[in-house]
Amino acid sequence: MSQEYRLNDKKFESQDSKITGMEILQRAGLVPVEEYELLIKVNENGFEPIQLSEIIDLRAPGLEGFYSRPYDKLIIHVDDAAVQVSESFMTPNKILAAAGKVVKDFYLVQREGEIEIGYKNDREHKIAIKNGARFLSYEVEIIDVHEHCQNGQPVPPDCKYRISIDREPYVVDDACLTGREILLLTNKTPPDRFQLRQKFRDGRVVTIANDQKVCFTDPGIEKFKTIPLDQTEGEPRKLRFEFDLLDEDQAFLSGLKLPFETAKLGQENWVLIHNYPIPEGYNVATVSMGIRMVSGYPTAGLDMVYFFPALSRVDGKPIGALTPHALDGKSYQQWSRHRTPANPWRPQVDNLSTHVPLADFWLENEFIKRPGHAISA
Repeated sequence: MSQEYRLNDKKFESQDSKITGMEILQRAGLVPVEEYELLIKVNENGFEPIQLSEIIDLRAPGLEGFYSRPYDKLIIHVDDAAVQVSESFMTPNKILAAAGKVVKDFYLVQREGEIEIGYKNDREHKIAIKNGARFLSYEVEIIDVHEHCQNGQPVPPDCKYRISIDREPYVVDDACLTGREILLLTNKTPPDRFQLRQKFRDGRVVTIANDQKVCFTDPGIEKFKTIPLDQTEGEPRKLRFEFDLLDEDQAFLSGLKLPFETAKLGQENWVLIHNYPIPEGYNVATVSMGIRMVSGYPTAGLDMVYFFPALSRVDGKPIGALTPHALDGKSYQQWSRHRTPANPWRPQVDNLSTHVPLADFWLENEFIKRPGHAISA
């Protein structure tokens, strides 16, 4: 039956219950053994030295473990630079720090002859330190999550990640962050006064709760958008709910976490979404968005979108195919944008959850068709 013991808090096993000091060092890879001091800890007696030829009974009561340290400082090489260390075991992170590296920006590879052992995914592994040991450091790769999503490539683990929030790039060290942590990256404080929305490659937009975890290695993540949840004093808006929605439309609108109405205006049914966020480059940050729920929907397709107040570009460039439209006592701005034969309405697939993201695309595409305002990809 094998006996378990610990050396410098690293676990080892021996098939024999009795073992010499020399064997303990050899099995840990601490050679030449003459360069290391070996100590034993029994109960509360502290550490006591062990001779190389001394036999230790691993079943002895009170034996807590062993500790080893070099008699003199050891010289290791990191990227061919000599580094003095005084420990028998070191983690990759400790070795990187001893070599003056910013630990989070690099990972370590150990070279033994022609063999390389990588510790990119095991930064807390305890490496037996020998005189002359050689290591290489490599910079952690920065993965652009948006680009990988657009190209249909899986996002690899154990990297740094460039994510897009409100069209601005941010590099993060962790593969997973909470909604609150993502908001704090953009100095959105306090986070409870903002909403985070996540857009997927297939056009879906979901709201991320502050305590919800987002992992950038999950497939299909495209970018993020923040929405200010401003509150005003006075009488709150009285929302109208004057006709029923499809279950999937109700779920989508509720998921936006924005005030919305289903209003009968004249002979038409309208969905009005308030405080809807608008991309940078326009004259306002939020609008009320109107969508006319045509007769025969969802077999008949939704078309166009309406905004109040009217949108304009801050760079002064014109926006094509706009028309004023009187709606709900206000002058909304009609955006005449239509589906193409190559992208027709799909009655069994399309609904508000695909039409509203299409409006997002129209807003963003305006600056791609007519560049002017500096907007990052």
